[in-house]
Amino acid sequence: MTVSKDSPFIVSLPANRTIAYTWNIKNSIDDKVIQFVNRSWIGIPLPKSEEHKDGADYARQNFYFKPIKASNQKIVMRYEHKTMENNEFFEITFNIKIE
Repeated sequence: MTVSKDSPFIVSLPANRTIAYTWNIKNSIDDKVIQFVNRSWIGIPLPKSEEHKDGADYARQNFYFKPIKASNQKIVMRYEHKTMENNEFFEITFNIKIE
């Protein structure tokens, strides 16, 4: 992913708030290159056909970043159990190029 050093950016990932999983940043991020600013949730309304189904949730978990200087930075995100009770997770790596 290529971003401008003058523009903050958001990594937005699907997340289900009805289960005990959440997205976390798993690697060290060089704060001289990119600063992690904040994280938040955005609720997405359910289609009428799914309003009363157990586990139906279309929320997104957003991570806000501020680029500091032109460089490259890897961000590893993991969707994992909140209490780390098991080894099941999904991991994605973003290779960020700041111009």
